[in-house]
This record gives sequence, C-alpha cells and structure tokens, in this order.
Amino acid sequence: MRVIIIFIVLMLSCSLMSQDKHIILEIDQTGINDCITNIENTFLETEVKVYPNPNRGMFSIEVDGNINELNLKVIEISGATVLDQQLFFNKENRIQEINLSDRKGVYLLIIYNEKAHYVSKIIIE
Repeated sequence: MRVIIIFIVLMLSCSLMSQDKHIILEIDQTGINDCITNIENTFLETEVKVYPNPNRGMFSIEVDGNINELNLKVIEISGATVLDQQLFFNKENRIQEINLSDRKGVYLLIIYNEKAHYVSKIIIE
C-alpha cells in the first residue's frame, strides 16, 4: 500500500523556504520512500480549473488547449486514495466531469503530469 501525504508548511526556520510550500511524502509499510520539498503549484490558474468548490460530489476539471493528458488523485484526510485515474483531453473535449456524489467530506485533489502539478482542497457537501 502506498500513501502520499501532503503537508502545507506555514513556518520553517530554513532560509530557503520563506513562504508557504508543500511537502510530499511517499510512505509504504517500510516507511518514507521519498520526500519532495519546496514544491509550489506549477499549473497556472488559467491552465487547470476545478469547479465548483464546494460541491455536492459532481465537479469539473477544465484544461487549456495545451494539455492532453493528466493524472488525478483524490485523497481522504486519513490518507486513503479515493480516486486514482488518468484523464484524457482533446480539442473538442477540454472538460472532464468527476462524480464522487457518494462521499461527503474534505479531500486533497492532486492533478499532475510529467511537467507540472496542481494541489488543492476540495469540499463535498
């Protein structure tokens, strides 16, 4: 079992991290496999949009014309992965609808490809 945990670091004494950053830890049964620090969202707000938020379990992921494929992870507060799938886009279809209507709560949404990533909180009411 593999769990990815993302912490938002508000204050660090390290001089390299003068503003809010993310820390991503990959953990399995043997402990921490990977630690990536000093990461910011690298997709611009105009490249990836997630809406509405909050929602009732149905939300959309919209991308600009340069993105054809993304990976999506939705993670519970406990660290369990709720959804892990690839999303494909083309000229005619720039929006993917996601249905998590059977799950209420606060989730971590991770959208990424080999070049960039986007991390956000999503609320399902």
